[in-house]
Amino acid sequence: MLELEFSPLWWYCQLGAKLSSRIVQRLKSQKIAMLLATLPGAVGFLGIGHLYIGRIRRGLILLMGAWGLAGTSLFCFIASAMSTMVIPPPGYPKVEVPAYSLVFGVVGVVLLLGLVALWIWQIFDAKAACRNYNKQVSG
Repeated sequence: MLELEFSPLWWYCQLGAKLSSRIVQRLKSQKIAMLLATLPGAVGFLGIGHLYIGRIRRGLILLMGAWGLAGTSLFCFIASAMSTMVIPPPGYPKVEVPAYSLVFGVVGVVLLLGLVALWIWQIFDAKAACRNYNKQVSG
């Protein structure tokens, strides 16, 4: 039993316990969390405020979700524009614009509005998550 106390594993566990007791979690600022959610989010990097708080999974899900919405919206706008670019040569009858062109345009606008709603929501969610984090840290 005496050998177990002085084994390298025992010393490693003791060192880990001492280091973990010295780690002090600091309170996070709600203003900085909201600022990090707002400014990078305005250019497509949603979830940065959540990364600041330490909610890595939610931050990455927001980032990937925003990029997915933006990419799908861009695809819909390009598909809508490409389907209306049919220009008949002179002397030929005019070509009707396909109905799916309007559908792609409407879907693109709806996805873009969803992206804006997600951006606004994640700002206030970062503030609430920061408040919850500070409550847990302070006890």
